[in-house]
Amino acid sequence: MQTQRQQSYNIGEKRLLLAQFKDSGFSARKFCVLNGIPRATLWAWHRQHTDTELTDTKRNKKLTTLGGQGAKSIIPFHHDLLTFMKDVRREEHILTSMHMITFMKLHYKDWLRTYTAAKPDPYKSLLRLCQGFAKRYNFSQRVPTHTKLAELETTRIRDEFSATFRNKYNERPLADILNADETAVYYDMPPGKIWAEIGKSAKVDVSQKHSDRNTALLTCGREIKRLLLTALTSTYCTR
Repeated sequence: MQTQRQQSYNIGEKRLLLAQFKDSGFSARKFCVLNGIPRATLWAWHRQHTDTELTDTKRNKKLTTLGGQGAKSIIPFHHDLLTFMKDVRREEHILTSMHMITFMKLHYKDWLRTYTAAKPDPYKSLLRLCQGFAKRYNFSQRVPTHTKLAELETTRIRDEFSATFRNKYNERPLADILNADETAVYYDMPPGKIWAEIGKSAKVDVSQKHSDRNTALLTCGREIKRLLLTALTSTYCTR
């Protein structure tokens, strides 16, 4: 027996069909037959329209749902925890699951005690909870990179340079202004891992510790529609 394929409608299509139903003067039964829409589906849209969910939503019209259908977080203070996590990363401080647990201990001690009381292994359960919460809100485990200046500081320096440059060269034609970037080109990269006999040294001679490096000056102007770059590459076998 052939199964009937379920039709899905995006937000824009739902609004359009509801407007057509309102202007048609047809009964719900006749309108649904003419457009191939189940009556239950039409009434569900009408209920969303009456509750202004369908009309007031700011979601993209190409989406098929109004959002909020996913599983609810079991953490009642998830907004506060998420704000804490974003604030920590905004200041470019280290954020781990232990920092999240410390936040709970400081501000939601009673909830934390209740949550861990029924767990056979409280630490592992709490750790999995924090990991799942972080992934749910688009955090991922990354290797930290160290920087001398915070992102806000580099943004300020960039904006100040842009303003200074504009004031100094504002009278010159844009075609005379070139953006130049000095870029390092590395080749003959040494492998990250090598084969070495067990129990013997894995040292290599000094000449193989670092890759070779060239410096390329890349320029681009406003009138250049497309910039083709050719970089020196080298294949290194790591097996």
